[in-house]
Amino acid sequence: MKRATLSILMGLLFPILSTGLSLAEDSHEARLDPKQITQIVEKEFPGAHIREIELETEDGRLVYEVELVTAEGHKKEMHINAVSGKIEKIEKD
Repeated sequence: MKRATLSILMGLLFPILSTGLSLAEDSHEARLDPKQITQIVEKEFPGAHIREIELETEDGRLVYEVELVTAEGHKKEMHINAVSGKIEKIEKD
């Protein structure tokens, strides 16, 4: 009886646990590529010249760090979440 109960519990828990693991793995894989990041930058700063795009890990998240020069000549650094595409930070460089 104990074995049957354990088997049933494992059968119920395994799909839940494996789904949780796959979600955790997804957060460590970039879903956006540099071309998509370029489009996000161009939407925020039309006419900008991108100097560098680098994929980094910040606080356990994948983030694209983008160095650019705006059409007006201002140097900026953007941090864009590599999974969601959300702009997390814009700084003067």
